[in-house]
Amino acid sequence: MPPLPPLIAFLCAVAGAACILLSTLFGVSDFANQLLTAAISFFVMGVIIFTLYIWVGIIRDARSV
Repeated sequence: MPPLPPLIAFLCAVAGAACILLSTLFGVSDFANQLLTAAISFFVMGVIIFTLYIWVGIIRDARSV
């Protein structure tokens, strides 16, 4: 089983892509705007989770020396 944080980051990216695809179905509307905002939020969450996973790995390696 893969480590959990990269899997969660991947699922956030998939959810963001799904929000973008759904927003195209609703055209120019308030709901489509909210879907685009949600997509940005999902992408940012994924980047933050993956970045923290990388930094924690670097810190763990540095402490083990």
